[in-house]
Amino acid sequence: MAESSDDRELIVEVSRDVVAAVAPEEMVLFRPMSTAYFDSPDRLAQAPKDDLLGFGAGDAVVALTPVALSVMSAVLTYLRREVAQATNKEVTQIIDEQLHALFRRFHRREPGAPPAPAPAAPAPGLSKEQLAEVGRLAFEHARAMHVPQGRARLLADAVVGSLVLQT
Repeated sequence: MAESSDDRELIVEVSRDVVAAVAPEEMVLFRPMSTAYFDSPDRLAQAPKDDLLGFGAGDAVVALTPVALSVMSAVLTYLRREVAQATNKEVTQIIDEQLHALFRRFHRREPGAPPAPAPAAPAPGLSKEQLAEVGRLAFEHARAMHVPQGRARLLADAVVGSLVLQT
């Protein structure tokens, strides 16, 4: 997915906070790794080599910074879809209210009755189900990129936490 510069900035900002919480040792390399990620995000989809030095070391260490950037890109796509659906519902409701308001002069009101109050704007936020979906998406995305289960869970929890703590 080609991100806009605003999307890229948001992905980098949130990923920086997530990496600082989950893998603070990577912060010294965050900027060059994020630049490299955006230069070639498809490289991340390749499986890491098991035997980097020919010694049969087994599990290769996966840098969390590019994983966090990729996870946040996927989460942003999901949230954009969720917000668009919610916005469509709200816009439809606002249009209906505006249309009814256009014809209010034809409705009879009791003399001295106060005008109908304007509807309150809903508070922004995500439902528990949406937060759970973000967590599931982040966890599965990280696991698909060969991040060990414990680290993938920490990353997913940090991503959800970054959304919950936004007030």
